[in-house]
Amino acid sequence: RLVGGPDGFSGRLEVLVDGSWGTVCSGSLNGATARVICRLLAYNGGAVRSSSAYGWSDSLPIHLAAVGCTGEEAGLASCQLTPNQRSAPACGPADAAGIDCSGSGIIAAVRLVAGPSNTRGLLEVQVNGTWGTVCSEGFTSWDTDTVCRQLGTPHGGYVDTCPECGPGTPLLAGGVVCGADDASLESCGY
Repeated sequence: RLVGGPDGFSGRLEVLVDGSWGTVCSGSLNGATARVICRLLAYNGGAVRSSSAYGWSDSLPIHLAAVGCTGEEAGLASCQLTPNQRSAPACGPADAAGIDCSGSGIIAAVRLVAGPSNTRGLLEVQVNGTWGTVCSEGFTSWDTDTVCRQLGTPHGGYVDTCPECGPGTPLLAGGVVCGADDASLESCGY
């Protein structure tokens, strides 16, 4: 279930395990997993969000440290599930996953602008028809490789400063988390 969101389409992800509701660590979730969860709830789309937007609960246990889905599963039981270890928890209440099934806020396209070449520039994403930048803090080689794959570049890239690119447009995405095999930023969490 999704709890604490402004509507029924988004909120903190909670799962029922042995009759007890609990949360899921957000670090392992990606767009494919979000889409499985949203499909399970009879919604289209799916994106991982920070639970801070929906509040967290210190009273709920963290049931799952990791959930790995390919996006084709009919439900979470078919995904790779890693239980949280009570003696060495993988995350705290503030790290609980949020899910958005509204279909809005999904990264629709990416481009590099204002750079010295078509393979170097300021990364912009399109969300809800608006172009904006992506926060580079925490942007990893997996995230960069995903952008390069999406742009059709056969090899990976790297995060670099681009002073000649200028200040950029408004920040639209932060905390991008891609897996090694994600084909596009749409399939990543942010």
